[in-house]
Amino acid sequence: MSNKLVVYYTHSGNTEKIARIIAAQTGADLLEIQPVSAYPCEYDAVVAQAKQEISTNFRPELQPYAEIASNYDTIFVGSPNWWSTIAPPIA
Repeated sequence: MSNKLVVYYTHSGNTEKIARIIAAQTGADLLEIQPVSAYPCEYDAVVAQAKQEISTNFRPELQPYAEIASNYDTIFVGSPNWWSTIAPPIA
């Protein structure tokens, strides 16, 4: 186990690409954060849902994960930029 962790949420795959590059360059472990209910694939639908969630400070329920943050000295966090802020699954 590394002492570094890259935690990320990705919708289209772009953030995952960057997270994998960071992990490869630093030797960090990877942890993808996934909401229990996936966002829609259709652009207009995900835009509407994400705008609503951001405006109401909604935080979606997340899938369980095994990594424990206190086991790491350094944690990198990756998120899409949705309307000048991080995506709700990471917020």
